[in-house]
Amino acid sequence: MRWKLLAAAMLFSAAASGAGVKDRAQATGEVERRQGFRWGPALRQSFLFLSIEHSLRLTQAKTREQFQGKFFRNYWSCIKSIRGWGDGDSFFTNYIAHPMQGAVAGFIQIQNDPAGITQEFSREGAYWRSRLKSMAWSAAYSTQFEIGPISEATIGHVGKRPGTAGLTDLVVTPTGGLGMTVLEDALDRLVIRKFEAGRTSLGWQRFMRISLNPQRTFANLLRFKRPWHRDTRDLNRWTMPMVPAGVQVISAADAAARERAKEVLRLGTVRVRTPRGTDFMFRVGSRPFHVEDVEGGDGLLRVAPPEQASFGQISLPELRLGGAVGKNVVIEVDNGRITRVRAAEGAEALAVALAAMGETAHRFAEFSIGFSSSASHGPSARGTVCLGFGGNEELGGALKGPLLHRHCLVDATVHVDFRYLVRDGKLTE
Repeated sequence: MRWKLLAAAMLFSAAASGAGVKDRAQATGEVERRQGFRWGPALRQSFLFLSIEHSLRLTQAKTREQFQGKFFRNYWSCIKSIRGWGDGDSFFTNYIAHPMQGAVAGFIQIQNDPAGITQEFSREGAYWRSRLKSMAWSAAYSTQFEIGPISEATIGHVGKRPGTAGLTDLVVTPTGGLGMTVLEDALDRLVIRKFEAGRTSLGWQRFMRISLNPQRTFANLLRFKRPWHRDTRDLNRWTMPMVPAGVQVISAADAAARERAKEVLRLGTVRVRTPRGTDFMFRVGSRPFHVEDVEGGDGLLRVAPPEQASFGQISLPELRLGGAVGKNVVIEVDNGRITRVRAAEGAEALAVALAAMGETAHRFAEFSIGFSSSASHGPSARGTVCLGFGGNEELGGALKGPLLHRHCLVDATVHVDFRYLVRDGKLTE
């Protein structure tokens, strides 16, 4: 029965939180300002979860029937009756539903911990320390749910009858919850991210986030966020033009221009400038170029420059990092790392959002030029220049993790010494 309660709780919370969440046109990867662990929101979200679970329990006749008798005597009887392992519940309830409950409680801790909210599945110690903290929170929640002041032992006196109280739930809920949390983290990084990178529809991206991360989805609802919310990234809102199989995306002339670009970019220091004030320099060195020519290739030339071989500034009319928005922004970079973000509006919010995304978000990771005449917009559009920050392992770089934010310039000039590849957003002949 408890698994049914958890499922019903998810639906109840979805309905309740839907009234408080507006559907914005912009993506929903909001990063709120967090100085330390957010005890207030974490406790409120846990109490909401607890209230939903107990409210649904009260719909059961067996729960209401146990209100008779002396309260404290019955409560103490429930506590004393805990012995052995089993509690009479089914395998599904003990080993599936309770770990689901533990994972939801764990995600409540994670989404209120600034040190844990940006951690993604990895072998790094910081990730595992964060998830062990979430297991501790889950253990505290589970103990309160089973035998605390507002628990099964006080509301319905579960355990008063012999054989209905054991150690199973107290142990399996947090440990199994940790396993489910790690599994959802792994699916989010290794499956969902790759799916989103395929530039699929927003509907399918939302479906994948919800269906493969159900406990994270429920925890999002408890803080009145959209079910598919992620604190570290937006939905991928750029869609690649549909291309018939086997048909080359870029023309022969564009392909030739791309090959010339690969030769020129290796000759020395690459300089990117825009009329707004962007002046950014880096070297490609011997790093490999990445292109795809047919069956889904998008005419994009990408490369991961050496990690410390870039400096300068990037000037943007607007910058969005998660939920933070800045106007007339200047990103300053030195030795391949963002050192300062200046803005006419929203500078502080951008700095907080960038810090919350982690150190990798500060690192210059990728340079790209678009060569597709068939693309009217997006990174692959002819003459569009993009500068990306985050991970670049997939391109042969040394920065682990995914690309976290990319800034595309449609009016850039790119040259190596006196050899120009792009002038004011137009590829040179």
